[in-house]
Amino acid sequence: ELVDEFGRFGRVERCWVAKAPPGFAFVWFADPNDAEAAVKALDDSTVKGRVIKVQIAKASMGRPREDYRGRGGFRVKIRGLSEGVDWREIKDTFRKSGDVSYANVTGEEGIAEFSSEEDRERA
Repeated sequence: ELVDEFGRFGRVERCWVAKAPPGFAFVWFADPNDAEAAVKALDDSTVKGRVIKVQIAKASMGRPREDYRGRGGFRVKIRGLSEGVDWREIKDTFRKSGDVSYANVTGEEGIAEFSSEEDRERA
């Protein structure tokens, strides 16, 4: 339902809804401008009978997150990771395919970001 609601503003790449504790979600857009449009239109609006607060996520210490596409923007998503896999293992594994500029793991999903499209294609 959130993907449909937010999808009116652009292509939604991913949506994650918290279960414990419930009450918040993250929505990733393909274009940061679409995310900004969604914030302007949906903040303090009503969805399924509830008023929602919509804002751009902040990194720790209150600093805005770097553009989700990062430095290179050539990402590979990894799904179904085993518990305990961390970003260093992702980076080390994908380094065989090329220059990994960024890696991260959240739950069972990971991201490896490459400096070039060619490196991403090799992965």
